[in-house]
Amino acid sequence: MKKVVFFAFAFLLTHLSQAQANEVYRVISISGLIEHVNLSRALQQGDRIKLTDPLKFSHKNDFVIVINPKIGRKMIRGVPDNSPRELKLLIESFLKPDEKSTASRSTSSEYWSHLNETLKDTVVILDDGIITLNSQFINLKPPAVVIAIYKLKKVAVSRKVSVGQDVALSKLKLLPEVGDEINSKVMIEYYPDEKLSLDLPGSGELIGYFWPRYVDEDKLEKECQVIVDTYSNQPPTVAIKEIKNFIVEHYGHVEDTNLARWIKQRLFTH
Repeated sequence: MKKVVFFAFAFLLTHLSQAQANEVYRVISISGLIEHVNLSRALQQGDRIKLTDPLKFSHKNDFVIVINPKIGRKMIRGVPDNSPRELKLLIESFLKPDEKSTASRSTSSEYWSHLNETLKDTVVILDDGIITLNSQFINLKPPAVVIAIYKLKKVAVSRKVSVGQDVALSKLKLLPEVGDEINSKVMIEYYPDEKLSLDLPGSGELIGYFWPRYVDEDKLEKECQVIVDTYSNQPPTVAIKEIKNFIVEHYGHVEDTNLARWIKQRLFTH
C-alpha cells in the first residue's frame, strides 16, 4: 500500500512539474536584443515562451515584459550577462522588485485584472473615449501619467492620454489627422512618474492592450434604444446590462465607465 501511495505521489509531482513547464507566456514588449535560443532568432512581440525555454540577453539594460493568464504580467531586466537562462530562472531571479509581492495585493490586483480583461482584444471606444480610473488603485496626481503606445503610419508613437483621473482614447486624442489609422494594438500603461515613460517606454504597469474600434454611434444608439424600450417597465439596470451584453457580443469589449457616460448622454437623458 505504501508503495502505491509513493508512486501515486511521485506521479502527481511529475505531472505538476510537466504542467508548470508547459505554461506559456506571451511577449508584450521588448527593449534591446534578446535571443530565443531554441528558435535561434531574436525574441519578438507576440512570441510564446515556455518556462523551460532559454533566453539570452545581450545587454544588462535589455528587458522583456511577458504575461501569463495565471501569473499575470512580469518584467525581466537587469540580467548581468548573455548566458542562456530558462524563463523560469529569469522570472525567479530578475523580476522588478515591486512585482515579487503582487500576490498580497488582492483587492488592487482584482481591479487591475478586471481592467486587463476588459481592455484586451477589440475594445469599442465610445464618444470622447473617457475612461475613469479608480483613484483608490490608480492615482493620477502629477507626476503620474497614463501613456498610450502604438504604431501610426508604421512609426512608433508614445502619447500621454491621461486627463485628471481619466484616460481619453477618442480618435481626436489618438489620431492627429482625419484619415489616420492605427497600425497596431494600443498598449496603455500607468507610470507613477512621467519621466519613467521617457526613459523606459513599455515598462509601466499594463492597463490594457487592444485594438480600438470606433463604431457608427448613431446606428448603435438606435439599436440600444430598442433594448431600452423593451425593458421600459423594469429598472434601468436591466436594460444597461442587456446593452453591455449586446455590445460585447456584436462589437467588442467595452469599458464600464466609458459605457455609462455614453448611455447617460445618448439613452437616459432625462
